Amino acid sequence: MKRKFVLVGTLTLIVLMLAAIGFAAAQQYFSADLIIPTKLKGTIWYFNTADAGFSGRDVIKSSIVATAFGVDDNVYILKPVLILTTKDYVMLVFCPRSLPGVDCPWAIVTGTLINGDMFEASGPGFTWAGHT
Repeated sequence: MKRKFVLVGTLTLIVLMLAAIGFAAAQQYFSADLIIPTKLKGTIWYFNTADAGFSGRDVIKSSIVATAFGVDDNVYILKPVLILTTKDYVMLVFCPRSLPGVDCPWAIVTGTLINGDMFEASGPGFTWAGHT
């Protein structure tokens, strides 16, 4: 009798592990190039979703996290005041006063799509101090 319970328990665990692996394998991770135009002093960030293989309309706006990495070794999580999505682009608009007052040579935007897939857009940040 004990042997049956052990066998049933083992089979149940194997089925659950295989289901979890299948779910994780089904999720995709997209990568895009983040562009921060220097003439706009870091207030607008955007990336091309068509080149990355997904539609900007599929982005869940509330899932977007914008991160800037400062030369002072701090990580700044930034909140955009506006997020615009089109078929081929996602654009984030920031208030100049909410941007860090230090150079941030690298920036990343992450988020989730409506089908559960994830994306990351990364690229050079803004490298000038006192832009506020």
